[in-house]
Amino acid sequence: MGLMNTYNKEIEIVKGEGCYVTDKDGKKYLDLIGGIGTCTLGYNVHDEVYEQMKKIVNTSNLYKSPSQEKLAELICNISGYKHCFFSNSGTESVECALKLAKKHGGDKIIAMKNGFHGRTIGSLSVTGKDKIKKPFGKLLDGINFIDFGSLDGIKEADVLIMEPIQGEAGVIMPPDNYLEEVSKLCKENNTLLIFDEVQTGAGRTGKFFCFEHYGIKPDIVTIAKGVANGFPIGITLSNLDFEKGEHGTTYGGNDVSCVSAYHTIKKINSMLDEISSKGEYFMNGLKKLNVTNVRGKGLMIGFDMDVKCELEGILVNKIGGNIIRLLPPYVISYKEIDMALNIFKEAQ
Repeated sequence: MGLMNTYNKEIEIVKGEGCYVTDKDGKKYLDLIGGIGTCTLGYNVHDEVYEQMKKIVNTSNLYKSPSQEKLAELICNISGYKHCFFSNSGTESVECALKLAKKHGGDKIIAMKNGFHGRTIGSLSVTGKDKIKKPFGKLLDGINFIDFGSLDGIKEADVLIMEPIQGEAGVIMPPDNYLEEVSKLCKENNTLLIFDEVQTGAGRTGKFFCFEHYGIKPDIVTIAKGVANGFPIGITLSNLDFEKGEHGTTYGGNDVSCVSAYHTIKKINSMLDEISSKGEYFMNGLKKLNVTNVRGKGLMIGFDMDVKCELEGILVNKIGGNIIRLLPPYVISYKEIDMALNIFKEAQ
């Protein structure tokens, strides 16, 4: 009896502060995966969140919420989109995006091989990983998959969904000019373009949205993970909209998550140059070591190395084989980056 057998949990974390977590035995780790990219500002909570929890946590979406409206104004101003919808996770933000695209575009959807968009039926249907889809039989119809880097079939599609950088696949970067070509082709053929920025958004790549690096703007964009520094929230942004009753959520946009997201986004927006500089410093340091295929943008970093780093006092994300993904909190110091580089060096 107990938890379903869905995760392989080896370390019991009981405390976090800054960029560090501590296990039940008192061992301290420098966390370079940051709650899978959720704890963007580290393991400290905004004072305003505590204050909000004393007032009210969730009123549902039957009533107006000042904290929700304040966050909506902020994120729409930053993004330039007219509308946003708050949900509870990246998966839910993708579900919302798919529903919005099917309402305004159509049913012929193209997605990317090795792309990852979530584990619900809709988001799993557009995920290009057969291994995690196989146990669940037939999913949604009308979805075709192309290689990340291909333009095949986009002209005939109603909707294209993709990550600008494939995170779960191992931080796979787009070929030169690829995203610009995709955007141009979508506009020419009235194909709605969805960018899943659940992992790349909220400053992770050194811009608030990854698409800003490429001078393009998708029709719909999703963000989540680090938007509220560990509190659950997903955001779907677009100039397209629903009619009343066409979409909804009970906990999405709750007051506590909205307050945390508001203050997290404000802080992240002041750190974008710092994120870029730290990412460049980290990747340059890795390139001097005996690791291969260092890649990434900002503090979203991947490289190839066969080592069990968690035994040496740092936490990383190993994605099968020898691929290592790093999504450290943005508040990581240069001294802490040097410490991590030394541990990687000693582990070789």
